Amino acid sequence: SEARVRDHLAELEQTYRYAPVGLFTFDRALRFTRINERMAGINGLPVEAHLGRSMWEVVPHIADHLAGVMRPVLE
Repeated sequence: SEARVRDHLAELEQTYRYAPVGLFTFDRALRFTRINERMAGINGLPVEAHLGRSMWEVVPHIADHLAGVMRPVLE
C-alpha cells in the first residue's frame, strides 16, 4: 500500500544519504538521475552538477568505459 511505498522510499533515501560508498543511477540515455554526496565528491563536483547531465558531460575521461558497462544492464 501507500505506507509501504513511503517506507521503502525513506529507506532508499537513507541509503543514498549515509552510504560510505558512491552511489548513482542513470536513465536510458545515460544521464544522471540520482547521485549521492560521496559519488559527487569522488567526481569533484556538487550533486546538482550531475543531475540531468550525461556522463560524457560530467566524467568525459571515463564515459566510454562506463557506457560499455552500463549498456548491457539497460538493454
